[in-house]
Amino acid sequence: MIVASGIPYTFFAPTHFMELLPNMIEGRALQWVGKVRIYWISVEDYARQVVKAFQQPDAVPNDVPVQGPEAITVRQAMKLFVANYDPTLKIRVAPLWVMRLIGLFNPRMRFVAHLLAYFGNYEDPFYARRTWKDLGKPTTTLVDFAKALRRETAAAG
Repeated sequence: MIVASGIPYTFFAPTHFMELLPNMIEGRALQWVGKVRIYWISVEDYARQVVKAFQQPDAVPNDVPVQGPEAITVRQAMKLFVANYDPTLKIRVAPLWVMRLIGLFNPRMRFVAHLLAYFGNYEDPFYARRTWKDLGKPTTTLVDFAKALRRETAAAG
């Protein structure tokens, strides 16, 4: 509707935020479902690109794909995150059929299972070349993010 309205717009389309990983910790385990390869981006890198877009609105396209500096599978991301944030965490990956079973009783899990079934084998191609050129290449790697979070957590006590 916005596009059809003629109102000027810019849609930022980030892939997956690194900051989601700590939210997947339950107890002493990092839990996730999926095996896709994703260009993980940090909120800081994303924010820098958005700020730069506001500074040069005439040069920014209507649709801005946002991707991080490296494509990593969910499983690899979990391993890197745990190794660099808290090596005592366990990694648990739930199979899709388990998510679907839980979804029979939990509408939220049913939705998550639906998304994972749809994106389950999706490979995130690189399509942010222009964004990197116009708004800057993201620099935060998953390892950088995990180590910084570890330092912040330790400093907080």
